[in-house]
Amino acid sequence: MSELALLCRQINFLYNVDAEWTVEHILQLLESTSKRTEQAWHGLLASSGISATLFASVRPYFEKMRGMFEELLPGKEAKFIEHYVAVAFWCVENPHIDWLPKLLSDGMSGEHKVIFACHLSRFFSKQKSIRQSDIWISWFKPYWQNRIKGKPMLFDAKEAGAMLSLLKNIPDLFEKMVSLIKLMPVSDLTHSNLLYSLSKKDWVSKYSNSVAILIIYLLESKETHSELYGLDMLVEKINSDDLDADVTRFLEQKLIASGKQQLCLFNRVKLATESETS
Repeated sequence: MSELALLCRQINFLYNVDAEWTVEHILQLLESTSKRTEQAWHGLLASSGISATLFASVRPYFEKMRGMFEELLPGKEAKFIEHYVAVAFWCVENPHIDWLPKLLSDGMSGEHKVIFACHLSRFFSKQKSIRQSDIWISWFKPYWQNRIKGKPMLFDAKEAGAMLSLLKNIPDLFEKMVSLIKLMPVSDLTHSNLLYSLSKKDWVSKYSNSVAILIIYLLESKETHSELYGLDMLVEKINSDDLDADVTRFLEQKLIASGKQQLCLFNRVKLATESETS
């Protein structure tokens, strides 16, 4: 790492010591027109994050770079996205209105949109339950609703799959998230262990109706192979007495259509009765 990169890695410390000097001599190197911009950004992106006190001064540089980071910061694209998403949780007011949509609107590649969705899910999952609820109400739910409506664009299948990873760690918001997930395009769950992970959570049984709705949504996909590992164990967690009648009917139909009739709730009850009488 160059001397400049090492210096920029300490940018929060430098700003706290002398904000005026840091703005004049360091931050200007983040300009996309600077000959040393790549070194400066490599250092900044190696830092532990952008502090709230620094953010107001560094924000314009993030805004200018968001349409060019794929070209100007090769190899550091994921770190740029990570830092960009992180400040949405700590420094930006109403990020769903401007901050997040503009990164998507500036021509980000499909691969980087998935990384973007993964970081959104990861940072949200790391929040404490109370703060998750506040963030959900203030901007995360509106952001999700806007994407479902195509603002600034619809989720693609891989993005949707990345967003679904949230479900493993948000018991208090599980029902609310499923109510939005069912409105998304079919998700690509390649290499996902979502269903298996959910089947290992004790709390999922409390949300049987939402679990059933989630399974119906996932079975809409014609790609029903390894990514549905754990489906049988998750269905076992469902309490049929807690299901709405139409949800029960649609779940049975989807299971049968997918060749998984052995998992139908009727067959489970039948087998349990036969076991008790034998």
